[in-house]
Amino acid sequence: MEKCTTLRLFINKIEMNKLFKLSLITVYLLSTSCEKKITEIIPVMEIEKDMTIIGASEIKYFSFPSPSVGYAASESGFIYKTTDGGSSWTTITVATSKTCKGLEFFGETKGMCLMNNDVYVTTDGGQTWSIKDVATFIGKTDEGIGVIGTCSPMSCTIKTTINNGQTFIYKGKMNYNGFNFRTSRIVDNKVVILSNDRYEHGNENGFNLSNNTAFSVELGGLNAYEIPNDIYLSNGQGTGVGNYGLVMDEVLNYSRNYFGHTYSYYSVDGYGGFKVCIGEKTIVSNMDIGSEHVWNEVFDINGDGFTNTFYKIRFISSNTFYISGSAGLILKARI
Repeated sequence: MEKCTTLRLFINKIEMNKLFKLSLITVYLLSTSCEKKITEIIPVMEIEKDMTIIGASEIKYFSFPSPSVGYAASESGFIYKTTDGGSSWTTITVATSKTCKGLEFFGETKGMCLMNNDVYVTTDGGQTWSIKDVATFIGKTDEGIGVIGTCSPMSCTIKTTINNGQTFIYKGKMNYNGFNFRTSRIVDNKVVILSNDRYEHGNENGFNLSNNTAFSVELGGLNAYEIPNDIYLSNGQGTGVGNYGLVMDEVLNYSRNYFGHTYSYYSVDGYGGFKVCIGEKTIVSNMDIGSEHVWNEVFDINGDGFTNTFYKIRFISSNTFYISGSAGLILKARI
């Protein structure tokens, strides 16, 4: 019997649910004398624009208030700015002896940056900065409301701003599940706090900015070594990601439904029910490709894996997102 020897790659565009276009590689192993034909659908990431900052280190924060103007930062005392859609970047000093822990812009010239625990605010595109408050984390809702939180063991005080960081108004106080704050996530006017050490098994706590009330999110079955790094909420459903290949999707309760490897995941985002998780040399999505699995690895346009570590992903439309990573990596891409 003659073996299958011909390998052909086809890049196809399909439309799914009339919401977003997805890129797929269809791999055919063909031969007229083969016993059977093998067909496999592989999701791929198409790079719309490579905006990598040459000479930069790990880009963990970014904010693009418009297609042409964007800001990015590593864990240093300065940030990067582009005014030409990422073709070139300039360096802006905020606080030379401090570490950046967050970056959000409300428009092309107005934004805030968290340096250590100081909330720096600019109104002139980063030319000048002033300290307006102190915080453990900063963020922004989809409606453009700025959020800051000051956390101590087991609790956080939440404030918001509606004037681009000039003043912050007290919204309430919430308890969280743990003694040491790890990170926060703001989705759908909700703030979720993730901790390093839970005293109650499997639950994370949040604060609803719409009605100033606390709520809880169940991350059931977490083991002690499984540290959650990010969580995404959509229509009452959620996805948590973390170290050791942790991807937990909410089906009744949170359950592990991806065991591809033990690489760490650092960020998850989505548009509606479509979600993408990124991390160390890995990207996975829940795109329906007819597989028996909920989550499937994403590859590059050549069908290969990745060597970069990815740190943050944020969707800007139904089919487009920004993604950042090691060695100054910033991409505008789609899957």
